[in-house]
Amino acid sequence: MNPIIKKSTDWIKSHKKTAISLACVTIAVIISIPIIAITSNKDNQVNNNNLSNSSYDSSSSLSDSSSDESSSSLNEGDIDTNNSDNSSATETTSSSNLTSTGGNSTSSTPSKQPTPPTLNGGNSSTKPTPPTPPTSPKPTPPPPPKPPTPPPVAQRTWEYMPSLSRQTFDLMNKFRQDNGVAPLKWNETCNRRAKKIAEGNAKEQVIYHEEGQIALNNSTGTAESFIKQWSDSDKGHKQSMLQILYTGGAVAVYKDSNGRFYVVTDFWNDLFE
Repeated sequence: MNPIIKKSTDWIKSHKKTAISLACVTIAVIISIPIIAITSNKDNQVNNNNLSNSSYDSSSSLSDSSSDESSSSLNEGDIDTNNSDNSSATETTSSSNLTSTGGNSTSSTPSKQPTPPTLNGGNSSTKPTPPTPPTSPKPTPPPPPKPPTPPPVAQRTWEYMPSLSRQTFDLMNKFRQDNGVAPLKWNETCNRRAKKIAEGNAKEQVIYHEEGQIALNNSTGTAESFIKQWSDSDKGHKQSMLQILYTGGAVAVYKDSNGRFYVVTDFWNDLFE
């Protein structure tokens, strides 16, 4: 047997009465601890209620008598001190209860729930303003279509026909000879005057001639058609071509961009010099 256990057994046997007394005292102490804790907790609750009632009465009397701010702050300080003492006592009692009950975590004092945060600086009556939804920009309508540009009108033009001018002059001399009249001599002065009048006629689209001249326009564009048109005219153009007094002359032919021909013959007599 273990020597320590043997000595303890021998001591209990020799001091039987003392051991029984110690066991009874230990049991009594263990039983009395919970009763003392419960009694202390009830006393603390009564003291808390009395302090709350006294603080309410003190606040009411201070409000009615319009006491100064310094006394009010002192009373509030006393109340806070008492509350803190009571809270400390309550926490001590709660810890004692937890210890005596073998770690029971249930407390008689309910824990305070955290206050939820409020919007708009604590003013719970004001509802938060909902965000404004973004507005999409309105589509810009396309510009109206431009009216189609009309095609440019081709500018009318005209030009001098030197080869056709000389062919017409030669065919006129043949017409004179066929009718027994001497042919004409080509005269540059007559040609310049005929070109001036023929170009003006082509520009203005008219038939005009001065004294000692004949003029026409047609779309055939041959020397034969020019001589025939003058010879068939009832305005004296045939007599002008067969005039025996004319010894010289010239023919000018212009053609415009529309395909029309403007012809002028200018006659000359040596006696006019």
